[in-house]
Amino acid sequence: MILYKYMTVETAQKVLATNKIGFSRASFFNDPFDTPVATPVLTENPIDGLFADIRAQVKSSVWEKKTALLPLTRTAKNALMWAHYADSHRGAVLAIDTAKAGFLDSDTNMIPAHFGSVVYSRHRPSGAYGSEFGTAVQVGGTHQFVLEHYEKWQRLFLIKPLEWAYEEEVRVAKCIEGLKSGDSENESGSWSVIDSNGRPLHCFHLPAGSITEIYFGARVTDAQVKETIAEHPSVDCYSAQLHQHRFSIDLKRHS
Repeated sequence: MILYKYMTVETAQKVLATNKIGFSRASFFNDPFDTPVATPVLTENPIDGLFADIRAQVKSSVWEKKTALLPLTRTAKNALMWAHYADSHRGAVLAIDTAKAGFLDSDTNMIPAHFGSVVYSRHRPSGAYGSEFGTAVQVGGTHQFVLEHYEKWQRLFLIKPLEWAYEEEVRVAKCIEGLKSGDSENESGSWSVIDSNGRPLHCFHLPAGSITEIYFGARVTDAQVKETIAEHPSVDCYSAQLHQHRFSIDLKRHS
């Protein structure tokens, strides 16, 4: 499965040069609704029920601090995405082979790409879970995908306001527990944790061949295109072109 990541040209060149891509905690996203909110688990014990909201708040904080997300999308031709996330069409899009990147692996991804489709809604999820959780998971320390907890993962990390539906977003979620600044490893993979504008950015080490293509925006200069092609000849390069008769984007391959 090929998914796409919009970014500036400078960031795309850095990703290609280092073979690392950044995962972020939800609280650093531009929409505060992305911050995970755990559902209180109610019991028949009234005294225990008094503390359900407190426990849920603690769980929400731990999930947020110990989980990093990579937002991807299903299309490289979305004009709004080019405008919002690719430097007003001066940026680029990377095509990522999720299988080669290991993003389909259930042992190293808390939410693999093929389970990461975002649900768009007018209402935030509420009420009791419909699922039964026979397998225990560690809050903030679960590196693998546990199918019976999928409803929980959706509520925590895969629900967004309906206004964002144009993004066609797919997320990969990884546990970042135990990672330290600099190069580090955990059960989710190998990482480089760096400071990015005062916040930690968890750069995941991609396996070779994970990035298959790069698409340059309609406003990218020829010099930037030629520079990238020269430095990364193994990656197929395309340039976006505005269609003459429709509000759509075509992609022309560089030979």
